[in-house]
Amino acid sequence: TVRGFAQDDIWAGGDNGIILHFDGGNWSVMPGPTDYFVSAIGGTGRGDVFFTDGRLLAHFDGGSLGPAPVEPPPHGKFNAVWATQDRVFVTGWIWDGGTNGGSPNIEGFVDQYTRH
Repeated sequence: TVRGFAQDDIWAGGDNGIILHFDGGNWSVMPGPTDYFVSAIGGTGRGDVFFTDGRLLAHFDGGSLGPAPVEPPPHGKFNAVWATQDRVFVTGWIWDGGTNGGSPNIEGFVDQYTRH
């Protein structure tokens, strides 16, 4: 997964939670919040970048990486993140695993939170 905000602000994520940042001259590695594949990157630019591995949403504020205040629903996974200056949107899917003896059912969802 790759997301660029400017020629000197490009982010990439991959296996084992790896997060890379390109500053226009060099790539650097940032310890990720997960051991899983970083599947989506979003945000508004420098100092406001979101990462997800499907199970959690993390936010880089320009200084540190920490959890964002939203979680997928039970049996759900995030697959995309998009942000504005005042809101963050995530999309994903929910799988019920065929509960109650029925066939598995997959439904999409959209969630958002307002920043403070």
